[in-house]
Amino acid sequence: MTNKDLLVLEKLQEIDCKVDEEAQKLKEIPARVNELREDVNRVRELLNRERERLTELEKWRTDHERDVTLQTELLAKSKNKQAQGRNERELKAAQREIETIRKAMQDREGEILEVMEAIEQFKKAIAEHEKEFGDLELHLRAEEKEAEQRMAEVEQLIATKRGGRESVLREIPKPILSIYERIRRRGGLVLVEVKDDHCSGCNMQVEPQRLIELHKGDKIIQCQWCHSILYFKGEQTCTAL
Repeated sequence: MTNKDLLVLEKLQEIDCKVDEEAQKLKEIPARVNELREDVNRVRELLNRERERLTELEKWRTDHERDVTLQTELLAKSKNKQAQGRNERELKAAQREIETIRKAMQDREGEILEVMEAIEQFKKAIAEHEKEFGDLELHLRAEEKEAEQRMAEVEQLIATKRGGRESVLREIPKPILSIYERIRRRGGLVLVEVKDDHCSGCNMQVEPQRLIELHKGDKIIQCQWCHSILYFKGEQTCTAL
């Protein structure tokens, strides 16, 4: 493989790495938006639960206030009985009714006060979460718009790089390109530098015989460990790989 082949392969690898990098961004951009969307849904669900609970509490309060109203009417009737009592037995019976009704009313009124406090707390929490929800929705809309624009830019960049790749491919001999593509499918770098007799791809020592053949520069030499194509850079470079 000539120095020209090496330079073209380096250019091809640079393009492929850039395309891979941008393709990863295409995955990460919607992932970030999805995280924000999940946050919005989480707050929406929280709001719905709080609103449902508030509705239940308000219904409970209404029912118990109605109960207190009924007991007030019963209390009035019991007092009327007491006023019209004809003997001690009737008076005592009416008094017991009055005390029972008053106790029930006190209990209900105490419960209503507790529920009213809970209602106020829920209303405050709902107001806070409604603001949070509104802010999150605005942020999400902005992120979605920005993500859409960013993805369009990345897709355009990838298309441009792939167009340049096609031009580079025409400069590479098919046998060399075949080896390149086969190694690339396994993942990682295809073309790696030899430094201090070690493959910079896997950091393993290269066999002496491979180093000798590499210096000859008359064929492609691959690392015996990771199978990447080896080359010398700078002053170590001979007339070929």
